[in-house]
Parts: sequence; C-alpha cells; structure tokens
Amino acid sequence: MHAENMLPIEEARSEDLPEIIALQKLAFRREATRTGDWGMPAQTQTVEQLAAEMPSLKLIVIRDAGKIIATGRASFESDTVHIGRLAVAPERQGQGFGTRLINALEASFPNANRYEIFTSEGSIDNIKLYERLGYREYARKKSPTIVILIFMEKYRSAAS
Repeated sequence: MHAENMLPIEEARSEDLPEIIALQKLAFRREATRTGDWGMPAQTQTVEQLAAEMPSLKLIVIRDAGKIIATGRASFESDTVHIGRLAVAPERQGQGFGTRLINALEASFPNANRYEIFTSEGSIDNIKLYERLGYREYARKKSPTIVILIFMEKYRSAAS
C-alpha cells in the first residue's frame, strides 16, 4: 500500500471551507476547460454557499502535511446517498484518493440501500472509476449549463 493511502480521512471543519472551495475549483478546472462549461457548480460555488449546505452534508477531506489534497461530500435522502464534488489535487490524481473518498462516503451511511453519483459524459476516467467501484449508468440528462451528465447508481448488495 502506498504511504498516500495511509493518510487519514477526516470530517471537514468550517475553517476548511475556503481551502475546499479552492481545491474544488482547481480540480474541476480541467473539466471546465474540456467542456467549456465554466458555469458548473463546482466552479461557481462560494464558501458561503458551501457553509449553508454543510449541515446537510457529510463533508470529508484528506490532508497531507496539513494541506487538503482531496475532498468529497454526500447527502442522504430517502434510502439514497448522493455522492458528489469529489476533488483531488491534480498532482495527486490517479493515486487512489477518489476511491478512498467514495468508499468512506458509502460507509458513512449504513442504512442506505442505494448510492448515486454523476459526471459529464466526457469524463472517461471518472466513469471508469465509478464502474470499477460497482456503479452502473441509469440516466443521461442535459445539465443546467451545457454538458450531458451521466447518472450512475449502485445498490448496497453490490457495495463492498
């Protein structure tokens, strides 16, 4: 196991929100550039908006030497966990942090029967990751901005 995979996953604190927003914008910059969609929520969300959402979110981070290098969030509605805004520092992508975030978020909701995640249709690496973790496409929808979103789901029996 890489030393990076030993870095603990922690609950985010309110003082982390500016750093989380900065990481989110940095991590989603490639997607915004690729799609031309600079209006996506990952690029436009403010610290104040995230603070307002925080009570209804499970918001987690991974730090290395005190710096947040990965973050993700989830909310629980009915029997479904909605996982989103997974952001890993560009220089740390491909090292397993996304997988660790998803696994931790899934494990945070033991009463869930279903997990849902989405990405844009051109985000091939994300789609491959989600499929490797047991997610399957169930819908495609045009986003409020300009991209086609692929919605993927996994049922608890498929969760590990």
